[in-house]
Amino acid sequence: RRWCFDPELLMLAQRQHIPVLEVAIKWQEIEGSKIQPLTASFNMLRELILVRLCSSLGVWYQELNSLQSQSQSEDEKVK
Repeated sequence: RRWCFDPELLMLAQRQHIPVLEVAIKWQEIEGSKIQPLTASFNMLRELILVRLCSSLGVWYQELNSLQSQSQSEDEKVK
């Protein structure tokens, strides 16, 4: 189970210049939550560091560039 999906997705969208809209939600606390705040905080920090590291090393950026190239070549075929 990953906690960093949202920040990772936002970073990838930003890299590809995909517009992101912030939408307010109504939060309702549910009693009996089994989350452990200390453990969850540590896991989130660890995953944020991994996302930053992978981003800095170009792990995703190269893949995204190849996907973008594929998309452009498919668009040219349609024309």
